[in-house]
Amino acid sequence: VYHKVKTAKRLFSTGSRTGNENPFLLSVGITWFRHHNWLARQLGGQHSDWSEEKVFNEARLRNIATLQKVVFYDWLPLVLGSCTKCGEITSYTGYKASVSSAISNVFQSAAMNYIDTMVPSAVFVPSNLKRVFGTCNISREDDDNTESDDDS
Repeated sequence: VYHKVKTAKRLFSTGSRTGNENPFLLSVGITWFRHHNWLARQLGGQHSDWSEEKVFNEARLRNIATLQKVVFYDWLPLVLGSCTKCGEITSYTGYKASVSSAISNVFQSAAMNYIDTMVPSAVFVPSNLKRVFGTCNISREDDDNTESDDDS
């Protein structure tokens, strides 16, 4: 039964209402949460005089910087490629407090819709790994007794 109320204990607390929508997005979020915690352990060990809040915030700052580096310098150039018709894009010259960092709702919506097309809708496990890890149905508790989306 698809509409059966399920316990929330089966979900991860991600800080985002969409955190449990897709196993791939969930794994990315968990990776960054764990990276933050790893950084906090490293910093806490190196700076025993820091308060827990200072350790947390410094780890947060470094985690965000790492995420930005990965997105802007590793992933985004691969996605966008080069644009010979775009003209020369000027290099970053430093922070300017007078320049707004806000993005429009239209851009945010378009970007999210584009990124959603890059997320696989299912998890495919090669047969040789099924023997090692087994299988796990993460989308519905009982697919055999659930009507398909086409049977509205």
